[in-house]
Amino acid sequence: MRRTYPFSLPFMIAMASPFVMNPGTFAFVAPPAKHVSRSSDRCPGGHRLRRGRKASRRKSENVRLQPTATPQGKSDSPRVGDIEGGERGSIIPRHCAFICDGNARWARQRYLPDAIGHARGASTLIAVLGRLKERGVKFATFYGFSTENWSRPAAEIRDIWSVVEKTAVAFREKAMRERIRVKILGNLEDERVPANARNCLRALERDTSIFGTELSNGAFSADCNSSPASKTESLVCFPTGDANNGTGDKESEMTLCIAVNYGGRKDILNASLQIADDLSKGKIEAKDVDETTFQSYLYTSDVPEPDLCVRTGGERRLSNFLLWDLAYSELYFTDILWPDFDVNCVDSTLDWYIGRTRRYGGRETSTVQVSTEKK
Repeated sequence: MRRTYPFSLPFMIAMASPFVMNPGTFAFVAPPAKHVSRSSDRCPGGHRLRRGRKASRRKSENVRLQPTATPQGKSDSPRVGDIEGGERGSIIPRHCAFICDGNARWARQRYLPDAIGHARGASTLIAVLGRLKERGVKFATFYGFSTENWSRPAAEIRDIWSVVEKTAVAFREKAMRERIRVKILGNLEDERVPANARNCLRALERDTSIFGTELSNGAFSADCNSSPASKTESLVCFPTGDANNGTGDKESEMTLCIAVNYGGRKDILNASLQIADDLSKGKIEAKDVDETTFQSYLYTSDVPEPDLCVRTGGERRLSNFLLWDLAYSELYFTDILWPDFDVNCVDSTLDWYIGRTRRYGGRETSTVQVSTEKK
């Protein structure tokens, strides 16, 4: 039986999108969002650890646990300090990665077209990104479209890329105002990628590449266009303005990585082929190829490894996402569908991460402080 909807599909997509666009003025206004909390949508707050009680017990025993030092090349997460909403002195992830699963199921549960779910998912991405920025996270990667997603129905693929295109155009103003560097992970040269979406993503990456970012090794990068294809001139016209909003500061507040037409195995394969080609041409020597060299050939060459990977929607797998980079990442799975993953869920997830101890294959050492005072 064919579904009937009280409103037209374009109208519903516009209302679920992160921004409502006025084509005549290029003005983007965020629609009012109202989320009705239900018991099934609640975040798993039970994961939060009672750090205060454990800390006081350790203090009374005069024993302090000291985690193993972070290995070279691993991400060294910053301390929260005075960040609003954070716990003073606790460790927050520097880089969070998200597998945004559950858009279509969210729509079908409400008897809506899948396109509405994908549009709502884009709105969730913007909200989650904002909360991560407030909590002090410097890098965020979102899995938007995998190389395996091409097997989906043609109509759904068309709707997904339409949402990607509109979100890229609308997000440009926010990215320039808040100094958010955008980096695209994936093959945009694939002829299956719609031309308009390709041009919008390239333009967004190019325009925000003026914002450099301090990497984990202390280097300063100001160019996120690592591939020649990303430097192609765009056919999309954006409103012009002061990129730095008059501040003259070109250091990014945050880096947003969007994985579209991306596959972890394909990324590793491409890197291997490029290394083999450079070896045959004498550009590098075999003795110089190590993990650091291999990392430099990946899409994520100038991005630190994720400290935390979150997957929504109830599945417990990586689905070919950042296979090289997630080797030592903390994995967090939740049954909550991506469109329902709100800022409270972000806080709950970060609180769970704060309670983790990352040893990188080593062991947690304890140092017993012996009192030398005479009694």
